[in-house]
Amino acid sequence: MTILAGIWLLLAPFVLDQVPAADGLGAYWNDLVLGTAIVVLASIRMVASDRLPWLSLVNALLGPWLVASPFVLECRQRRMPTKRRAMMLPPVCSCS
Repeated sequence: MTILAGIWLLLAPFVLDQVPAADGLGAYWNDLVLGTAIVVLASIRMVASDRLPWLSLVNALLGPWLVASPFVLECRQRRMPTKRRAMMLPPVCSCS
């Protein structure tokens, strides 16, 4: 389930017509970087679960950033509000 959440974050900038922020890190780059991190961590955790149990903690710590990032980065977009989307994914990422 966590891998699917990461894949959604990777696809979200394109599905939701986000554009890269000209003045720094916006929702576009945040979603791409965080989605990549979640997919990589979940994939490694799936393959080497008994050798690297601390990766679940790292993945769970990304959840609060998912909630805070739209407010910190002051994201603006035309479709589904980034803030509402950010509130839906942390429980999925934290439960793995």
